[in-house]
Amino acid sequence: MVIVTLFLIGCDRNDYVTWKCSSADPQEKAFSFILEGSKMTLVGTPYSFCGSYGANSFFDTPCPPTPTDAHIMFHQKSGALFINSKPYRCKSL
Repeated sequence: MVIVTLFLIGCDRNDYVTWKCSSADPQEKAFSFILEGSKMTLVGTPYSFCGSYGANSFFDTPCPPTPTDAHIMFHQKSGALFINSKPYRCKSL
């Protein structure tokens, strides 16, 4: 019974990770975004998860018919974030 309860609690868990990102351009300010479950909140704007292709996740609002056409692409393992094809490097906090 205890194992079943722990399993159900684990399934209901909602991941929440804050990331800090910077640009290669030293003039551009660093910014943060939050990944909470399938939602991304970037500079106060919520974006929906549109799908993934390999290790890349795509976010937008609203989602385009093809996920890879979304305005935001994030590769969580490397911390690479692309917003409208502009690259950023991110680290989890």
